[in-house]
Amino acid sequence: RLKPLHEDLVKIQEASWEADILLDEDSSKRVSEAVAVYRDSYAELSSAIYSYFETSREGVIRGDPYKDQDWLKKIHQVIYMRKDDNFSKRIEEATTKLKTGLQAYVK
Repeated sequence: RLKPLHEDLVKIQEASWEADILLDEDSSKRVSEAVAVYRDSYAELSSAIYSYFETSREGVIRGDPYKDQDWLKKIHQVIYMRKDDNFSKRIEEATTKLKTGLQAYVK
């Protein structure tokens, strides 16, 4: 889940630099806002993956499961989410904002 998001993030960040130069202020702002959501989502997912597996690994090594199981369930949901969860909805909303910002320029 993380690799395709990272690849897309890199492409979108590169395109946003061009958008800052080529687009009007309103469109450029929409593109920048969408890129910020993508970047934050990547950071959240990356952190969740690392935290979940590191915490699980430590529990196995110690032979003692992590005490805050609710926290583990929460980050597990971030990693293995469905298309209709909040994380995916944020990405979809950012994509819509990106499309709106570029709509007048791309035909």
